[in-house]
Amino acid sequence: MSERDGELLVQRVRATLLRAGFAAEATPPALTKGLVLAHEAGRGVVVSWASAAQPLATETRYLREAHATVQLALHAALARDGFAVCCDRFSGEVIVTSMPRGNGPQ
Repeated sequence: MSERDGELLVQRVRATLLRAGFAAEATPPALTKGLVLAHEAGRGVVVSWASAAQPLATETRYLREAHATVQLALHAALARDGFAVCCDRFSGEVIVTSMPRGNGPQ
């Protein structure tokens, strides 16, 4: 996938997530916590979620559960619109590898 195609895929993924109610604005990641979308050559569009929370050791389990819930919701919203989606179970990233058929470069 070319860099141009990757950026187009980022834009389409962002639009889908905004329609689904996610805060996926194009804010530089250093300025905010929340969803971060980036095209990575060889992987696709990587959607990650960073929490602003600094949990106590006893709250770590709840934060992991929150991350898993967000990952599932992201996957569902993108798959419903026909994107090819997979999840990295180690990093928690949601990876979009191609657009829905008939919507641009694959």
